[in-house]
Amino acid sequence: MGVWHSVMLYPHFFPNANILNMKHIISMALLAMSFNAAFADDISLGYCDGSVIDLSVSASSQTSVAVKFADSEFGMYHGSRITGVRIGAGSDIPKGVTVFLRDKLSGKNIYSMQTSALYQGWNDVDFGTSIDYPEGDLVVGYTISQGKIGLSGDAWTDGCWMLDGKTWTDRSSENGCSLCMQVVIDGDSYNKTDGALLRIDDTTVGKGNSFKLTGKLRNNTNSDLDNACISYTINGVTKEQTFDFDAILPGEIGSFSMDADAPSETGDYKLTASLKSVNGIADEYAGNNTTTADIDVIGELVKKNVLVENFTTQTCVNCPAAHTRLEEALKGRDDYVLVAHHYGNGTDNLTAFGSSDLQWFYNSNSMYAPGLMVDRVNMMDEPGPICVVPESSTITSMLNTETKNLAPVAVSVLRNYDSETRKLDIRVNAHVVEGESIGDTPVINVLLTEDDIIAKQSPNYENYQHNNVCRRFVTPVYGDPVVFVDNNELHKDYSETLPATWNVENMHVVAFVSNYNKNDCNDCHVYNAISVTLQGNDNINTGIAYTTQANATPMPIAIYDVEGRKILDIKKGLNIVRYTDGSVRKVMLK
Repeated sequence: MGVWHSVMLYPHFFPNANILNMKHIISMALLAMSFNAAFADDISLGYCDGSVIDLSVSASSQTSVAVKFADSEFGMYHGSRITGVRIGAGSDIPKGVTVFLRDKLSGKNIYSMQTSALYQGWNDVDFGTSIDYPEGDLVVGYTISQGKIGLSGDAWTDGCWMLDGKTWTDRSSENGCSLCMQVVIDGDSYNKTDGALLRIDDTTVGKGNSFKLTGKLRNNTNSDLDNACISYTINGVTKEQTFDFDAILPGEIGSFSMDADAPSETGDYKLTASLKSVNGIADEYAGNNTTTADIDVIGELVKKNVLVENFTTQTCVNCPAAHTRLEEALKGRDDYVLVAHHYGNGTDNLTAFGSSDLQWFYNSNSMYAPGLMVDRVNMMDEPGPICVVPESSTITSMLNTETKNLAPVAVSVLRNYDSETRKLDIRVNAHVVEGESIGDTPVINVLLTEDDIIAKQSPNYENYQHNNVCRRFVTPVYGDPVVFVDNNELHKDYSETLPATWNVENMHVVAFVSNYNKNDCNDCHVYNAISVTLQGNDNINTGIAYTTQANATPMPIAIYDVEGRKILDIKKGLNIVRYTDGSVRKVMLK
């Protein structure tokens, strides 16, 4: 018999039982008692990862939960013996739970028992007897009257059934993970060699490059699984590789990573993968060995930086708290560019000329601060892409949504700064990644920011440190229209002379490429952003030819009155006119 009948160890003896694998503790105890004993590993069969509990769901009176092992996928276990279960509890459960085994969700019990108190974390429940694994499906679950149900790992079909009234519902996808429930099979009663290739992850790769193919395997053997052989076919080419990975315990699901080669041409490909062997032994069950994945092959892999725009003013009493939430969400990240627009709750002495145009992104007559805009995408069901600065966890989620994909546009910045004349020359280089597509109305946006500006801040700060402050829009506020020709590099040049009051040592040049739909502020997605220190000399080669109409005669694209308000046409008196080449000129009409 397996170790379950040789020794009894309970999780409350182990303060870290929620993160320890009790099966290995038991095996170690047996080893200490006898060096000659030889037992096959017991099998903890389940859909969760068997370790840390990720999520807890409160149970109402007499809540029933279960996992189902369909005969079509788990037929290899017929003839084995069930000796117990492992339950991951989200809290202490003083009254315990009623465990049941069935062949159907609403069927009669093959076996049931009432447990003693369970403790938060993983609990091993020994039946004290052996139950034959049934022919057909197996359902393993429990009924709980009070406490929290534990969930972890990925969401798998049949991984988390819950009884709603009289109806069983698979809640795996809804919860995003599976029930912390495993059936324990006596390893000596099972001797099959099988691995289930559950998933190959979809991915985006650079053409002609090697990349990591990742996925999930279930170990349907009675020993640790730490190597496999997988073949894959993509674009008609088949390759095979044997590789090692972190050991997957018997019956559990684990991750793997193997080397693969991308096709030399861009496009969308379907990859088919097949599991050939596990632990050097040919796999016995072919029905669970094959799966597919979508492989998006593009010209190059370009890191995505998210543009984070904070709307703040010195008169905003809630802005300091919002700044703290932002700092917490951005801590430790290097995939964002942060700009602070001093606009929303009116204006102040740090408001850049033209900032009032940003009101368009509120898409409402009401403006406010603190506000947040992430990649100029509407993520919070507001009238426009600006929302009130949320909690840091929500900000993190917003950023993660934008960084889950690679950037469709590559953008870089060169700059020359002359400290004597305070003249700054900027060149923005950009191109669309081969195999990617963007909107029909792209624009390049360039602005200057300054850190460490010490000034007042409501409610009662006299020497508040203002960072990432937008000092000047180098391009028009809504961007400089450009035309990308295929995947060719595009170059745009700009020049500015900086006021003597700005501390260039604390300044950055920010550039980003976005869509600009003048009829819809919710259709202005930022494709990629970059920030570089203002000081520096990149030896810009002025002989490089433009690939767009950048050398054409500059045309007026925005007109402002002396108060900074945008107007539709030149009026009598002094007008401020911004042109397509980024320049700003004063025009007097008599």
